[in-house]
Amino acid sequence: MQEDVLRRFFKGEIGTATLAVDLAGALVPKGEETTFHPIKDMDVEFEVQPEHLVRVCDAVLSGGLQPEHLKATGFCLVTSDHFH
Repeated sequence: MQEDVLRRFFKGEIGTATLAVDLAGALVPKGEETTFHPIKDMDVEFEVQPEHLVRVCDAVLSGGLQPEHLKATGFCLVTSDHFH
């Protein structure tokens, strides 16, 4: 998963299909109880607004993203040094 792709989705610069491609493989199982989240950091700071989160939820509700993509997206947002 690339942080910049998520940022661009939030800003409306790319669509759900592009984000879905980036999220493919975002959750990599490592054993029975551990999941690895490969994330490529972005070079800029970005303040996440409620409407950005609604945009991701709407993408799941419309079928463009799988529900498990919310886990990968949330993990990225929580662990990132660039999303605020």
